[in-house]
Amino acid sequence: MSERSEQISKLLTDKNTRTAYIKAKLGVLVPSQIRALRLKSDMPRQEDLAREAEMQQSRISMFETPGAANVTLETLARLAAIFKVGLIVKFAPFSEMLHWENTFSQDRFDVVRVDHDQEFLDPPAVISREVTAGVTTGVTTAVTAGVTTAVTAIGGACMYASEASQTQTLRTGLEMQTEGILGVLDTPLSRQPR
Repeated sequence: MSERSEQISKLLTDKNTRTAYIKAKLGVLVPSQIRALRLKSDMPRQEDLAREAEMQQSRISMFETPGAANVTLETLARLAAIFKVGLIVKFAPFSEMLHWENTFSQDRFDVVRVDHDQEFLDPPAVISREVTAGVTTGVTTAVTAGVTTAVTAIGGACMYASEASQTQTLRTGLEMQTEGILGVLDTPLSRQPR
């Protein structure tokens, strides 16, 4: 059995091996991202980032050293805010994690800051490009117990409306998407149009 086959076998059967594998990947990739963001920011020295984050420089050094620190979500969110970027934490298949590791380059890693993020700053322009491409909006009408109901899918979010308010719902849904972050409805369900 090859070394790779043995590793896969252990990953398949042992929770502790999976935990160690995941921690090892994160322990290298997260520090590399923090360092890359710092070097490309207006705070190229660890001391500058430490002052902005209200931390000791030694903590910044630990965060940038592979395997040296368990960085909390709170700290990552704080650093993301300082760098003016977003943060995504998601569960993923092992293959995606491996691909991330194999393709990550600290030199090529670049995240658009919020003040330069046109897709965030000007979503109507982004939506009009997507609608033109025919990928953002779809409308399906179904008849249930004699009442016509429209289901409007906008950026992955669904809203339901009676026949009388279909046009209003579609317009409101597009407005909701252009006012918020793409793909996220920040209006509670209880406040969405019916």
